Amino acid sequence: MNRRSSGRTKRKYQSAQHGEIMLQIEFISWCYDTLDEFEKIWIEWEKNGFKKKYSPSVDRIDSDGTYTLNNIQWLSLSDNASKHDK
Repeated sequence: MNRRSSGRTKRKYQSAQHGEIMLQIEFISWCYDTLDEFEKIWIEWEKNGFKKKYSPSVDRIDSDGTYTLNNIQWLSLSDNASKHDK
């Protein structure tokens, strides 16, 4: 996400294909605004011995959409992956 929000992605077509992506400062602000949601996932991750599949992950609510403030949410890595396996 950091590379995407700062424009340092190897896949240059990302922004052309999906449109605008949020600025890094917007993402940082969103992180602070959603700290309670992040903390819930962090606690579960900690309870499960910090196994990667329980780690916090930024998910696009609409996978065809962009990384914008109204289209992202916190999920565990496994929930994020299983959402897209359907």
